[in-house]
Amino acid sequence: MRNHIENIRKSVKEKGYTPTSEQIRQAINTVCPSGENILENKSAIVSEVINIMTNSSIVTSDNIQAPSLPAHLEVQAPIESSDITITTQEKYNLVTTQAEALGFSLSEQEAVSIADSIDNVFKDYSSFIGTITTAIKSYFDYKFDTIEQSLDSSTKELQEHIANRSTKLNQKFANVSGALKTDLGGVRQSIKSARAAILERFALE
Repeated sequence: MRNHIENIRKSVKEKGYTPTSEQIRQAINTVCPSGENILENKSAIVSEVINIMTNSSIVTSDNIQAPSLPAHLEVQAPIESSDITITTQEKYNLVTTQAEALGFSLSEQEAVSIADSIDNVFKDYSSFIGTITTAIKSYFDYKFDTIEQSLDSSTKELQEHIANRSTKLNQKFANVSGALKTDLGGVRQSIKSARAAILERFALE
């Protein structure tokens, strides 16, 4: 019905009138009470709309009839909003574009993955863009969190490795130092023994 209303509204506007949706419905009910053959009777409906507009009047609270407003001042009834359906290709294209606008670089696989995680039906295009932006941010939050966790894990592993190597190196230094002390003790003892032997050899009887 809405398509018929807008079609008839366009034809009436071409004749210099701006009808309301209610006036068009009234004309349709008058010419086609059964709701059928509306397009076949379009000319008659357009004429009936104009007739309604030029002969209608507004009843005030005091039951006094006043002339209707000029056609160009008529307040049109709002057109009912409907959801929009987005194709997979449209989602992919906007994901790529929005990522670049946010300063991110996405591979084809990443863009496809984000696009697949998003619904196809939205209230309007604005909510679609908002959802795309949120999905991209969420993806990179996850990606950065994963990198941070990997860095933290690597840092801890590196610290433990360095500490382990440092302990081993300190132990080796301690072993070498002990060995040197043992060797020096033996050297000193050998020197003392040699000295005693020399003195004994040259000792006067």
